Amino acid sequence: MRLRSPTTWLIPVALTLVGFGLSFTPAIAQTTYSFSANYDLLNGGSPLTPDFEYSEIYVSGQSTDAPFGLTELSGLTYLHDFGDGTFVANTDPSVFGFPNLPVGSFLFESSSGDKLFGSETASGTVDLQTFAVENRGTITLTGGEGRFEGATGTLSFLEHGTRAVPYIGTFAVNGSFQVASSQTVPEPRTDTVLLSIGTIAAGVLLYRRRRSLDSSYHEQ
Repeated sequence: MRLRSPTTWLIPVALTLVGFGLSFTPAIAQTTYSFSANYDLLNGGSPLTPDFEYSEIYVSGQSTDAPFGLTELSGLTYLHDFGDGTFVANTDPSVFGFPNLPVGSFLFESSSGDKLFGSETASGTVDLQTFAVENRGTITLTGGEGRFEGATGTLSFLEHGTRAVPYIGTFAVNGSFQVASSQTVPEPRTDTVLLSIGTIAAGVLLYRRRRSLDSSYHEQ
């Protein structure tokens, strides 16, 4: 009786074992989104000091062209007016010496529950004759919800308005952000590959032993 070569029947076994040796591990991928939108502002606020040098500002805006449905803008920030037609703003009140006040933020939100939020730093000018306001700054995104959970990125903005109560203005924002997503990719396991090699070696030895016994049987 002729025995088949061991490599013929062991190859499928080895391939099967190697296949089982693929462990699936998560790999982190990032998706980048561009963001450009225009918001109509209707802000309010209240002074933190009697001379209006420091104020808290409540931001409220709506957009008709914001991507991803993020048409609602809201926020809390703090403003330091130098009294000479210049000012700076920051969502961190401790920057202005008010560590006990709540930290502010900017929030972009959609009706479906997607959100982006982050911190603001800005500086601007006020025309002391016309009260026209120009404000430039950045929003550093620190997270999100829905499709944008864990978002990071930087948005720059340009704001124009007129100092009045309530404050009415426009807010143009541009930038991009990244969202990390977990993807499952196969990764070979060395221990199972070694097991496959060991299986082939054991099969070769078994084949040689059976040939030896078969030869002895025919010689008798």
